Amino acid sequence: MNEEDLMTRGDAMARRCAMDGVLENQLAMVLAHLNRHRNPQATRELVRAMPRSVFATRSGRARGQYEALERHVSPELGRVKTWEEAAVVVGWAKRLWSSYKRR
Repeated sequence: MNEEDLMTRGDAMARRCAMDGVLENQLAMVLAHLNRHRNPQATRELVRAMPRSVFATRSGRARGQYEALERHVSPELGRVKTWEEAAVVVGWAKRLWSSYKRR
């Protein structure tokens, strides 16, 4: 996949996440996990587990945010071939998130 396609996917992810209530720091957590483990499948499993974690049960909003994160991030992680591609998509989404949140 070329860099332009990855950035387009990141842009779309940023828009969807911002409009659906995902927080920027949640995208940052996904990116940090990718950078640390270098395994998109492990990160995808983490994202899938987050809505059912103790962190999501602390408040009603958190569960919805983690569910939205799973809806928008997990499919993209399944479409990439390498952790570097996943990091470009999520990193670009994190960077653009604030521009969509302001709208």
